[in-house]
Amino acid sequence: LGDLCIWYGLWKNHWLDKCLKLKGDKYIIWGNHDEDQKISKETFKTRTGFTVIDPFRQGDVYFSHEPTQDDGLWSVNIHGHVHNHAPFGFYSSVGINRFNASIEGMNYKPWRLGDILKRC
Repeated sequence: LGDLCIWYGLWKNHWLDKCLKLKGDKYIIWGNHDEDQKISKETFKTRTGFTVIDPFRQGDVYFSHEPTQDDGLWSVNIHGHVHNHAPFGFYSSVGINRFNASIEGMNYKPWRLGDILKRC
C-alpha cells in the first residue's frame, strides 16, 4: 500500500536486498515516499522486483495508499500512508469504514488479507 521503504542512506541497500529476496509476484500501490525518491516506476521494479499498480477495488474492498472518501462502491478502504498516527487497524471516520495498515501500527509485520477482513 505504498511507502515500501526509504531510499536514502544506509537503509537504501538494506531494503533493496530484502525486496529482491522476496519470493512470488510482488505488487505495490505507489506511495508518496516512493515518489519522493524521484525514481521512475520502471526503475523501481528493476531494483525491487515490485510491479507498480494503481489503487484498486476487489469486491467491496478498496485498496489505496492514502485513505479515500467513500463513493458508495465499497464497504471498507484498506490503506497505508498514515505513519505513527492512530487509529491503526479498523476504524470508522465520518461513517466510512477504513483499515489503517501502516506498518508502524501492525507491529512491523505483514498481515494476511483474511485476518484484516475478519476485523472489518
